[in-house]
Amino acid sequence: MNLTEEPEVIEWPATHYVFVEKTGPFMKTAPEAWGTAHSLVPQLSENNQIKGYMSLYKMSPSVYRAGFALEARR
Repeated sequence: MNLTEEPEVIEWPATHYVFVEKTGPFMKTAPEAWGTAHSLVPQLSENNQIKGYMSLYKMSPSVYRAGFALEARR
């Protein structure tokens, strides 16, 4: 993607996202969420192709999500 001063509309395909959610302080919840998420990869990969990793953190309330973008909804 090139940076320009002219806006350009880009349409992204729908992303199917599965995640593990934990609540509490970031330093505690982020490692726990990723640990749990990674433990589920073998089972998740049986019927899905993982296209990427995604995370989300909300400050209030303190919520952390660790998850995966999947090729299709299954």
